Amino acid sequence: MFGDGTQQSVMPQSDSSISVVIAEDDALLRHFLSSQLADQNDFTVVQIIGNGRQVVEAVAQWKPHLLLLDLGLPELSGLQVLERLSAMENPPGVLVLSGEETEEAQLEAARRGAKGFLCKSQAGTLLLPALRAIAAGEVWLSPRLVRRIVEDYPPLVRRIREEDAPVRKLTDTEREVLVRIGWGMTNRQIGQDFCMSVSTVKVHIQSIFRKLDLPNRAGAAVFAEREGLLEPVEGSSGRGTGGR
Repeated sequence: MFGDGTQQSVMPQSDSSISVVIAEDDALLRHFLSSQLADQNDFTVVQIIGNGRQVVEAVAQWKPHLLLLDLGLPELSGLQVLERLSAMENPPGVLVLSGEETEEAQLEAARRGAKGFLCKSQAGTLLLPALRAIAAGEVWLSPRLVRRIVEDYPPLVRRIREEDAPVRKLTDTEREVLVRIGWGMTNRQIGQDFCMSVSTVKVHIQSIFRKLDLPNRAGAAVFAEREGLLEPVEGSSGRGTGGR
């Protein structure tokens, strides 16, 4: 037992068993959960924790296969724990336990990396199959929740791609200069569009080449076309005819 009485080592881990860390605020439920797993040959409870602040440390120490995680932990909430675990290499499969049964709570836990969600009222009957499913690489989520995650996935992928897109390295002005390079406008024409000198245009172009690792104007034009940037921009003086 540790200093505040909320963290306890249970037993050494067997090489063939599924190691579990239990993080639950309620002492009676902690005892019930550990008793449930102690009766099973395929599980080994390596740590019992009642405080969110200690969960990440315990996971780093024991490297368990599974984490049984209460969302309502003191000091550090279950959602905050999930956030920190997501930054770890090879985090455990997480089965969330919660008294809050709303779909939004389940969805938020899944978005932060939980592989399963179990209401505390279901722990007596579904705890073992849920843990075994997650240990086998499956998820333990309601069909409705899985549908919502699938529906959210394409917009999420698009947003990630947009955030990681190379063109985001450019300033707004550099992006507009790149568009005009793609249109074939000369440096003088670009300068007229922005009321800037040709030398300033050249500075922007060199910055574009450096940030996007492009060799020349032709490469910049191909990049702009590929990224779908060559739509007309309101207020521009029109497309050029190429050259400098």
